[in-house]
Amino acid sequence: MQLIPVYLYPNRITAYTSSSWTKERVRRVYNRNLKIYLGADNLIEFQIKNGDQKPISIANSHIVFSMFSNDTNRLLVEKDCTVLSTSQGRISTSLSEEELYDINLGFYSYSLVQEFRTYTGDGYVVTSSKPLYIDEQYGAYSTIEVVGDVKGNIRPSTVVSEFNYNNPAALGQTNPKFYTSSIIDANPNITNPQSLHTFQIFMNNYSGELKIQGSISEGGNPNVWTDLVNEDDSSSTISLTSQNEPIYKNIKGKFNWFRIIHTPSSSNLGSLDKIVYR
Repeated sequence: MQLIPVYLYPNRITAYTSSSWTKERVRRVYNRNLKIYLGADNLIEFQIKNGDQKPISIANSHIVFSMFSNDTNRLLVEKDCTVLSTSQGRISTSLSEEELYDINLGFYSYSLVQEFRTYTGDGYVVTSSKPLYIDEQYGAYSTIEVVGDVKGNIRPSTVVSEFNYNNPAALGQTNPKFYTSSIIDANPNITNPQSLHTFQIFMNNYSGELKIQGSISEGGNPNVWTDLVNEDDSSSTISLTSQNEPIYKNIKGKFNWFRIIHTPSSSNLGSLDKIVYR
């Protein structure tokens, strides 16, 4: 029998405040790259220390984690870290599977900023902030590498932005007007009844209802469609009001084709812009 050890340990990085380093022999000139993986949630821990390698308190402050693209410096993820120990300066953040959904493999940058805030009735105001250094050369940025998908190779995404207008009144029906997306190939030759199909739907202030439909019809012009239920929902109808953020829906099964039907409400002022299928 072959025995393969598997290790579970924290993905922990040390960060430093802006205090001077008084002991040159303990200076860390660089930190390792962070490695994260698509297809799962990645938990990252940070230990904040002073120049003498001693943990410091982060009481009355918040640590903000940011992730950027290297080519355009575009902000990809920004969130407050979770405090594990205030007195010991230990914090963590999690990069979820959904947050990494549209991020390609490669190298990115990340930073940590310590913010001091005053809270008001409408939220808070940042009264002061300062960078934390990922190495002892006062480097405020470090490298985060998206290595791969822990569930296997990533299938290229399909982007659908074409929606066909349908007006039942033209056929003497009283149903409301609706739109159907172009047909999406469900890749039946490489899927099975347990395959997971993920839809990311992008909207701008959209109000209405939408459905994901599947078909097992042969050929490229299916005419029999079935309303599908997202594995976290109880109904096939997804109701939305002034939705701006993308939504994610997962469908499990083996199909030949997919499409999206959406029906804007009478008060809708926005749009459903595109669908990314993986």
